[in-house]
Amino acid sequence: MKCADLDPNEVTIYALRHSNIVRQLLAHVPTRVVAINHDTSVAIIEKSYSRYISDHSDKVTREALLNTARPTPDNVVLLPREPRA
Repeated sequence: MKCADLDPNEVTIYALRHSNIVRQLLAHVPTRVVAINHDTSVAIIEKSYSRYISDHSDKVTREALLNTARPTPDNVVLLPREPRA
């Protein structure tokens, strides 16, 4: 706790573990990897953190959706055309 400059009377190792699990999940680290890193199981993580994960599910899902927006001139790169035969 001294290395992190935290008061052991205010912050517990368990709180650091909890916040680390949450940070890894929000960073899209696979749940299985998070479970291995914290010596727990996917089932326990899903049971313990599902209510927190669902708060962020919209943002995570949107990142994986197909972008159907029409291109705008500032993000379109014209490819050179080959001469027609």
